[in-house]
Amino acid sequence: MRQKIDTGSRWTIVLRGLLAKLYRPAKNRVVICVGLVALGCIAFWFFRPSPGYDITRVEPRLSSLQEPYQRIKTALYLDGGSVGIEITDRDGKTEQFAIPSRLEETNRYTKVYVGAMYDSKPGAVLVSDSEQTKRMLIHVLAAMPNRKPDDDACLIMLRHRPADIVHLYFLHFTGAFKGHP
Repeated sequence: MRQKIDTGSRWTIVLRGLLAKLYRPAKNRVVICVGLVALGCIAFWFFRPSPGYDITRVEPRLSSLQEPYQRIKTALYLDGGSVGIEITDRDGKTEQFAIPSRLEETNRYTKVYVGAMYDSKPGAVLVSDSEQTKRMLIHVLAAMPNRKPDDDACLIMLRHRPADIVHLYFLHFTGAFKGHP
């Protein structure tokens, strides 16, 4: 008859292994610490939040819209990636915004127009503080319930967050998005 040798529980063995790794030479600990800091920086960059906005500097035609919004419509134009956004608030008031981006431009998405979904259409007026208005539009798109892949594509163009790109590819591979990511 064989005797069973008690070597301790599985967790005891795991803890012994971890403690043995921690007591290795200082060089290994430095490599582990640098690796953890690098991993933390990459995770922060990947999931970084959108910058906030100052509601007092946002275009009044956007800040006057009442939440919750009834409908948010987006359009991505093939002129270099211009984005058009139409927002209908809870009272039925509709406003349109255009954020142009042309292939020949070096500073893309720096201007916001109100009054049309494309900057060269009649009624489009340049906003005085485009940056704050653009930030609020990004927050409106990001908080949108049941975003469609086209809405995500507009958000990617404006926010440039890797997590948004991964989300769009996830929709593509699960079959929710049939177009090109």
